[in-house]
Amino acid sequence: MSKDKYSLTVNIKRDDDKALVYYKQDGQRFESNCTIKMNVETTYKFLLNFRPSLKIKSGSLKNCALLVKEEEFSPEASSYSLLWISNDVVVSKNKGRDHFTLSLTVQDLGTLEIPLQLKFYDANDKSHSVWGNELHHIEYECIYKRDMFSFNIEKEVFR
Repeated sequence: MSKDKYSLTVNIKRDDDKALVYYKQDGQRFESNCTIKMNVETTYKFLLNFRPSLKIKSGSLKNCALLVKEEEFSPEASSYSLLWISNDVVVSKNKGRDHFTLSLTVQDLGTLEIPLQLKFYDANDKSHSVWGNELHHIEYECIYKRDMFSFNIEKEVFR
């Protein structure tokens, strides 16, 4: 079985004021150990960096198509920005978490699916949504299995 390794770094920022997004460590209480905190009715920019490069044709989050803009491309690395507006999301219930998949269509290779555990706060909330750790980026180690035309995420690290 032939496998190719890729490194993906995901950076998420509010697009209005370029403010960092926060996350909290939940331990084993939920599907994922970390929850990303976001506000409803807010535009977010996802910055993706791949090593070695991958060619992203399209992206979606919560089954909503995202505007994909290629920022840089070379054989060693590629980077993209994607915009998403959380208008069709409701404030999360107390102790609740939402699970969305960031789906990326990779040219000639298939789909890379990145699971995200999120908690949404009111659009004007500037207290609870900024408790926790600043999310500088998330690092993923991905394996592409040529014979299966699929990607597996082998490791996820929040920084």
